[in-house]
Amino acid sequence: MQGWRENVLVGTGIVTGLSGTGDAPSNRTTRQALSNVLSQFNLTVAPEQVSSRNVAVVMVSASLPAFAREGDALDVTVASSGDARSLLGGNLLLTALRAPNGRVYALAQGALSIGGHRYDAQGNVVQKNHPTAGSIPNGAVVEVGMVAEAPRSQSPSCFPNRTTPPPAGSRPRSTRRWVPGWRAPAMHRASKSGARRRSA
Repeated sequence: MQGWRENVLVGTGIVTGLSGTGDAPSNRTTRQALSNVLSQFNLTVAPEQVSSRNVAVVMVSASLPAFAREGDALDVTVASSGDARSLLGGNLLLTALRAPNGRVYALAQGALSIGGHRYDAQGNVVQKNHPTAGSIPNGAVVEVGMVAEAPRSQSPSCFPNRTTPPPAGSRPRSTRRWVPGWRAPAMHRASKSGARRRSA
């Protein structure tokens, strides 16, 4: 339908469970984000005291369909926003996904599916594809559904408008339509029958 489209959702989250491949301990954004998460569980830890290589700050994005309802599942894309080397084996903590208007429409969490890997052993680095980006199939749940309203126009808008002019020399199509059960007035029928008799 014309005017109805998908809406982009985005959020910032934390991926945990990394095996020493997360953000560097000196990353201030990661330390502050992890400190904020711990404070929600009544754990007071200053950002300066956080030192872990098993977490990474990520950007989470998803597309909200025009007819999404509460409880629908959405696919989620996760990408590292820090200096993490790999998100392999990571798990995304509960992350709120917001629209450009600032409202939260979905919540995302779950284990990441990575399409690449990176191994570093004794100075030898083996990497395939991009291990710092991944996805979570059906990893988000819609919390606020979309209310799609029909477009206010006199003509149907579910078909594209034809703006291409007709080919040269073509006859325009008649706009008359036959209505079932309709008959011409008696005067009109009489005039047509008289014209036939005169022509005969």
